[in-house]
Amino acid sequence: SLALLSPAQLVARGEEAHEAGGYFIINGIERMIRMIIQQRRHHILGLCRRAFTKRSPLFSEFATVIRCVTEDEHSSIVRLHYMRTGALRLALQHRRQEFFIPAGIVLRALAVCSDAEMYRQVCLHLRSAGTDETFIEDRLALLQRECHELQIRTQMCALSYLGQHFRTLLDLSSDESDISVGERFLEDFIYVHLQHNGDKLSLLILMLSKLLSIVTGRCSPDDPDSLVNQEVLVPGLLLQAMIREKVRIAFQKVVTHLRRTQGSWSEETISHLINESGSSDVGKVVEYFLATGNLVSPTGLGLSQTSGFTIVAEK
Repeated sequence: SLALLSPAQLVARGEEAHEAGGYFIINGIERMIRMIIQQRRHHILGLCRRAFTKRSPLFSEFATVIRCVTEDEHSSIVRLHYMRTGALRLALQHRRQEFFIPAGIVLRALAVCSDAEMYRQVCLHLRSAGTDETFIEDRLALLQRECHELQIRTQMCALSYLGQHFRTLLDLSSDESDISVGERFLEDFIYVHLQHNGDKLSLLILMLSKLLSIVTGRCSPDDPDSLVNQEVLVPGLLLQAMIREKVRIAFQKVVTHLRRTQGSWSEETISHLINESGSSDVGKVVEYFLATGNLVSPTGLGLSQTSGFTIVAEK
């Protein structure tokens, strides 16, 4: 392995002594991966954008957004929108599709306590931020009314509701209950960098507090173009995300096929399924990405662009 050789041994093997590296040779052309600017991770941004109002007449221009990143650098974005009716909607994105969920349902699914205890907890946090108490009570009453209209009064009811509506999205077995599917939904889509529901509930309340502060004028919107609200996605992490997604899709194909078939499976059968699943195309996907700079991904990897990732390296 070249990684275990000393500099002198690498030169003896034909490596360039003064080569800095950092580029790829594709079809005889030297290409480099650009560094991409992204939203700063785990930081709540308060936004005021007229573009939000184009989604629906009910949407206002106010929202808070956070970009969550797991330990393996998988990222997801969660937004909390303020509606013109005073309601709140949690926005998620999966496979380039957006889903809007009443925030009260997610609060109810994350909270083990009763309605009264959750009401006191949210009110305590919002009052400490200086938000008008009457305004707080009206918003929380509307959240609770939305849940009661859907017959959601306990945590189990909220988890069951999420499981019923997002079972096909998670592609889980029909043997799993709606409650377990709802728990899996919270784990995979709601603040993926946090492990415990209590921490996720606290973060959701914090996003809610900042959003209402912006709506009432007690807090100014953030500038997403400011350097303090940005970070850089380096090429290695981008390639890792691409390979991770490709391997995960191949693994899901194998699992789906095994669920549909009955009986036992030998190692040869599983190896054959893995080869047929397209896992061997990982190299071709990376090569196409480096040659063209275009990202071919069913999820988009949480990026705002799909082209222009690579450039020709100039001497």
